[in-house]
Amino acid sequence: MKTISQRASALIANPSPIVVGHMKCFEDPYSLENPNGYLNFGIAQNHLVENEMENFIRNNNKFTKGDIHYNAGHGKESLRIAFSNFANQILGTPKLEPNHITIQTGVSSLCESLSYCLFDEGDTLLMAAPYYSGFIYDFARRFKVDIKLVQLKESNNFEHKYIDFFTQIELTNPKAVLITHPYNPTGEVLSKSFLDQLVNACKEKNIHIISDEVYALSHIDGQKHQSLLQYDYDKVHFLYGMAKDFTLAGLRMGFFYTKDEELSSAMQTVSYFHTTSTQTQNSIEALLNNNVFIEDVTRKNQTRIKQTYDKIRTNLPKLKHIEPKAGIFFLANLKELLRANTQEAEQQLFNMLINDVKINMTPGSAMGMDDYGYFRVCFAKEDSHIDEFIKRMTKLLK
Repeated sequence: MKTISQRASALIANPSPIVVGHMKCFEDPYSLENPNGYLNFGIAQNHLVENEMENFIRNNNKFTKGDIHYNAGHGKESLRIAFSNFANQILGTPKLEPNHITIQTGVSSLCESLSYCLFDEGDTLLMAAPYYSGFIYDFARRFKVDIKLVQLKESNNFEHKYIDFFTQIELTNPKAVLITHPYNPTGEVLSKSFLDQLVNACKEKNIHIISDEVYALSHIDGQKHQSLLQYDYDKVHFLYGMAKDFTLAGLRMGFFYTKDEELSSAMQTVSYFHTTSTQTQNSIEALLNNNVFIEDVTRKNQTRIKQTYDKIRTNLPKLKHIEPKAGIFFLANLKELLRANTQEAEQQLFNMLINDVKINMTPGSAMGMDDYGYFRVCFAKEDSHIDEFIKRMTKLLK
């Protein structure tokens, strides 16, 4: 008799290329002291302001007697108030009601909680492809949400087009549409006209909109973020986290907001399973209350994202890719390295890249693409990693 359950067996049976690549890189990472190690350009981690963030967290690590004990499972009230002010002043949202904010251990936890609270098994969630592959785990693996895809088209650089979404909405009648804005993996900033049309269509059909805005402050050209919470629609449900814009993936904190009182109550109830450390909450509260530091580190982050991307683009002119407008990644076109336009050939290319070139990048098939040869490149890395990436890719593309 097997020790683990059938559902656990199914969960671990087929690890994604993202997991495979990450583990190889974790076991033997590249560094100046280990020049033959793996370069991890497959995980969306931001290393560009890590020194500033380390210093801030180190210097704002307060702890009180009250923090030893249990607190509100969905987040301390003072932190929820701090996030409400931050979202309004920095992210450009309307004023958020702190009692409708839910805090958990990252956006992935919030997405899985949403899959439990908003959907019944078999309900349909509509989202675009290529997508962030974690959404499959978050929504479908445990609570069996039925994910349907809108395939974005190479002919228009995989940009969101309302007609494509409208067609799939008519065909699938989803309970919710998932939007990532700015978009992972292409770095697209979704246009106001697209968002206007999508929100109006969802209003007409009473469809929920889940808006993942974790790259809101990572615009390459410095433009202001336009949150979907600006729309007057009570079925817009908002996600934000500290992992991307603020380089704090290891602290594990995400924020959820909805005007829907019933959904808010359900999300706060299941936070029992995803409660964040009070010590971490204190540090994040200090950060969110410090607009001077936030504005400074955001400026530095956006400048460094642009400089890093420009360095790759300038030094790798043969690397075809979709130019990003935001985020810490771009979609590279490596079709010329494929033996055939098939998923098997793409997997072979991934294996060659990870085993021979020792670069981890996410293949398009792991992001739901049916057009093979595209890879997501996460480039918010230290200069030494960027230099080595350019060196190895120059040899590959010659």
